[in-house]
Amino acid sequence: MSDTLVKVSGDLVAAPAFQAWVRNLPYQPPDIISGAGTAITKRLNEAHIAFTFGPSGRETTDAGRIIAHEELSRAASRVAGLGHPIPPVWPGTTLMLNGDLLALALYPNYNKVYIVTVEGREKTIPPGYDRLEVVFLPAEPSSTGRQRR
Repeated sequence: MSDTLVKVSGDLVAAPAFQAWVRNLPYQPPDIISGAGTAITKRLNEAHIAFTFGPSGRETTDAGRIIAHEELSRAASRVAGLGHPIPPVWPGTTLMLNGDLLALALYPNYNKVYIVTVEGREKTIPPGYDRLEVVFLPAEPSSTGRQRR
C-alpha cells in the first residue's frame, strides 16, 4: 500500500494530462481509484433506467447496478493498465459508492490524497482534510492543470 491515494475522474484516466501529472508525483507509485460517473450516467440514460443521487452516490435498480459495475470495472482496468496499484479495499468487489466519498473514507490511511477532476467542475471538500488536494486537469492535452487546496 502506498502513502499516496489518487482518486481520478473516469473522464481523465486516459488523458495525457493526467498521465503526465501522475508520473510527476513525488511519491511513487500512488494507489489510484477511478470514478466512472459520466459513463454510468450515459449508459443508464441510454437504457432508460431511472436513478437518483442519494447521500452515498447514485441509487438505481438492479439492472442499473449491473451497468455501474461494468463501467467501474472498465475504469479499474484502465487504472491497472497504467501500472499503478489499486487499493485493496475489498478485492474483487465493485463498491457502489461515489468515488470522492470513497477517497474521503480512505483518507485516514494515507499521508496525501488527491482528487483529480476535469477543469470547470466544482468540488467541495469538508473541513479537516488537510492532506487532501483537488487537482483540475484538462480533458484535452493542450492545456495545463491547476491545483486547489
